[in-house]
Amino acid sequence: MSKRVALARIGGKLAVGRRAWLTTPCLIAALSSCSSGAGNRAGTGGSSGGGGFGVLHGDFTVEIVAPDPATTSPGLTSLVGMVFDEPQLPPIPLKLDSELNGCQLWVVKIVSCIPGCGSAGVCTETNQCTPYPSPRDIGPVHVQGLGTSDLVMDAGTRNVYEPIAFLPYPPCVEGASVLLNGQGFSAQGRCIAPLAMIGPDPLPVARGQGTPLTWTAPGTSDISRVRLSLDISQHGGKKGEIVCDIPDTGSFEIPEPLITKLVDLGLAGFPEIVASRVSTAFASAQSDVRLVISSPVTRAVDTGVMSCRDETTCAPGQACQDDVCK
Repeated sequence: MSKRVALARIGGKLAVGRRAWLTTPCLIAALSSCSSGAGNRAGTGGSSGGGGFGVLHGDFTVEIVAPDPATTSPGLTSLVGMVFDEPQLPPIPLKLDSELNGCQLWVVKIVSCIPGCGSAGVCTETNQCTPYPSPRDIGPVHVQGLGTSDLVMDAGTRNVYEPIAFLPYPPCVEGASVLLNGQGFSAQGRCIAPLAMIGPDPLPVARGQGTPLTWTAPGTSDISRVRLSLDISQHGGKKGEIVCDIPDTGSFEIPEPLITKLVDLGLAGFPEIVASRVSTAFASAQSDVRLVISSPVTRAVDTGVMSCRDETTCAPGQACQDDVCK
């Protein structure tokens, strides 16, 4: 059951989707940077940069959201790009706990800054505030391959690159080239088919068991990978998250040891998993700028708790705490 794409400012940056920090760059980039088969690294010029802007960091993300039969929502295509002078920061500091079979368990890193960092940055170590990166205007950016018309985007007053023209759904044929051109750099990506999940909805997640997932395999192999982001405690105060970067074969099981560790960290209401089919191309002369073509699906998760917004959902004598009837 997919959700609509929304823009949100997270940690001082603009992102796509309610869980965009994990479904776009930052944390999961640590996985995708060492993947094979789904990324086209066009250049290695990140040390000096291209176009006279110095080294840039950021993504131009095409999101292809399939129609939702449950809500009769039509298919949707969006394109948003931002580039920065430094790598983006996660809104909550995390540290790697363990990894297995292409998946990583990240847990909250306890740090404290006195005084607090305020709106200027993120507390990344004890009494260490790291400033937010600054968005950059790098001039016009051209995109070809999304629909029949070439797109020309300017940064605008917010330094956010978005097309003025309406983007069709689907925007391109699976396997077709999508070209990104900016001043001094370019990237060539490959279009993907929209992701279609198969199997139970909500998805059962339980201690002592792996979590199997199935989806419709792509028609063209070696173009894409699938990225997973599983969070079962976000509404009660984030405690941890499993992220996976795996081959796009149509099936996968999140390993039981990681699931058990995540459950033991604690449960909260309205848990969910985000699965995304992703094709990534790295720009020439700016190797930390990426063209990301993604098709995300958000699915509810069943951990055995009764989610709630208020006491009216709960049984007599129970209270609604952390969005869970207790």
